[in-house]
Amino acid sequence: MKNFVKILFLMLMTLFIVSCSSDPEVDAVAEKIAADSDGMVSEGDAKCVAKAMKKELSDENWTAYHAHMVEDGEMPSLDVMAAVVPAMMGCGIEIDMDL
Repeated sequence: MKNFVKILFLMLMTLFIVSCSSDPEVDAVAEKIAADSDGMVSEGDAKCVAKAMKKELSDENWTAYHAHMVEDGEMPSLDVMAAVVPAMMGCGIEIDMDL
């Protein structure tokens, strides 16, 4: 029984550590989103958006989005950019549509 508890504890700690680890690409995109928002998007909200974008996009589209945001690469496809609005709304960021 003691071994079972130890194994269970180690598995839970491993899961916690893995889930709390950060992805440098997500962090870089989040920093860029926060920096480009002129203070309107907090770092926490920016990280939420970056995580949502990575989860939503294919690997190829994420690479294009990351390059666009961080490395000033080419503008990704309209489908990729269209995913930004739902990600922002899902993170509770209000979008001002007044033009």
